[in-house]
Amino acid sequence: MLSHKPVLLATEQEIADNQLKWHLQEVESLATIKRATAQIVTLGVATGSPQMCLEQMTQKAKVNKAMQQKVQICGDSQIEYVLSKGCLGVNNVNHILQIHGGLLKRHCSALQSFEDDQRQVLDRLFPGLTEESHVQASMGAAVGGLGWRSASHTAVAANLGALVQAAPKIASMIGDATKAGLVTPGLLEARLYAKVAELRTALLQQLDDVESIKAQDFLTKSERVAVDFWTALTTGRRAASSIPRAAVSYASAGDIATTTVGEDADGDSPQGGGKMNSMHVQRELSRLVDCTRLRALEESLR
Repeated sequence: MLSHKPVLLATEQEIADNQLKWHLQEVESLATIKRATAQIVTLGVATGSPQMCLEQMTQKAKVNKAMQQKVQICGDSQIEYVLSKGCLGVNNVNHILQIHGGLLKRHCSALQSFEDDQRQVLDRLFPGLTEESHVQASMGAAVGGLGWRSASHTAVAANLGALVQAAPKIASMIGDATKAGLVTPGLLEARLYAKVAELRTALLQQLDDVESIKAQDFLTKSERVAVDFWTALTTGRRAASSIPRAAVSYASAGDIATTTVGEDADGDSPQGGGKMNSMHVQRELSRLVDCTRLRALEESLR
């Protein structure tokens, strides 16, 4: 708050309609007005216009490729493979996908550079890979892949996992801002839940019916647990919910018998009485995506 004038959260249309009523010319002379379309970087992730978000991902792809070219000097395929995968973590690629995965999935050209670079690295380290080999390599180790997941198949799961985990906190903050008169009632809640619904639909479209049903059940449980953990945190009590797991099992097309798919041993899943996090939700959803992709791969090889 500055000069006794409240800081408002409003749409671009509301700002345009209330220029005189809110004395915006005077406010802009006293403070900086941040708009949702402003091109800024928040916690390492570009926010604002979609174009800026896409440009950041394109730039990250260039940096990632340069780093992968540098690690070639190690002269050892196994070491280079591990370091090349690590380049994605250093560049916070998954962090960007958690924020803009849905947007980047719709503009797949921004992710194609990562796909092309990954393919070049694998072709150099493992000569003779076929198209089917590349598909398998991009799946988790539990279904016979190398665990080097493609950005395009991870984007929606990453974005949705982050939103499911963060939604209770965001809703609480929106509620506080609404009570304080800083935002129009219902404005941001509608945007939040519309975004979650959009990503949920986008994820389910990637899945076969059997995985789609399992994903819906897992997401419903995860949303309930996220609310419980947030409530426990804000009230000082112990969370009663246990961390949900997706019922990941696999059956080839036309088969009745299923095989339980184990977890990829990456060490990031919460254990025991730990807290659910966005990476856990993303990982469980990615395992379901793997099952659908594996079934399609098997069909293509018949």
